[in-house]
Amino acid sequence: MLWPNLTVMGFLLAIATYIKFAGVFDTTKHHSRVEFLSKLFEESFLPTEPYVGLLANISDILWCGAALTCWFSYSLARKLGQSRHTIHFFLFSAVLLSLFLLDDTFRITLILALLVGVPKLVMYGLYGMAVVVYIGLFWRQILKTPYLLILAAVSLLVVSALADVVHLPGRGTPILMEDGAKLLGILNIGLYFYQVCSQQLLAVYHHNAK
Repeated sequence: MLWPNLTVMGFLLAIATYIKFAGVFDTTKHHSRVEFLSKLFEESFLPTEPYVGLLANISDILWCGAALTCWFSYSLARKLGQSRHTIHFFLFSAVLLSLFLLDDTFRITLILALLVGVPKLVMYGLYGMAVVVYIGLFWRQILKTPYLLILAAVSLLVVSALADVVHLPGRGTPILMEDGAKLLGILNIGLYFYQVCSQQLLAVYHHNAK
């Protein structure tokens, strides 16, 4: 509990210290540095259009829920002495979902494409390879679960990625094909891991109850 708090406190103190002491030597840029700090905590909100970014925020929440469910299940599986395969399944799932969460939230693929010149197709290919490796490692485990949910989720995310790369004409269709398909895909991922993790915990509970 201590280290996460100390890390965030140290980060905030470092920024505050920089703004304070840098302003002593260069007062002309002090206001711009304070403005930069405020933008780090800003949330996009327009009083006339409060619905802006609503579905994107819901997607982030669903990513977080799925990732945290896997991290919690991984931690619990370790403490309960589950098999190594089960522990690794939850761990790899948590890491993979956290990677997708970070990319979607901080727009890593978009930033790399715009600032560094890394094509989106390259990043999507790397993520696809990670998913293939994940399935290759745990396909037996996946077949014992409601795998149709994860199959639907992967298919929808592939459709979303292709729509992003192809740049479909129009406005409504690209949004539904890219962002709409992604939202449905993330929803099914959340439902899948909710089912898998709850089934695992119930199995452990019934085993210990006996």
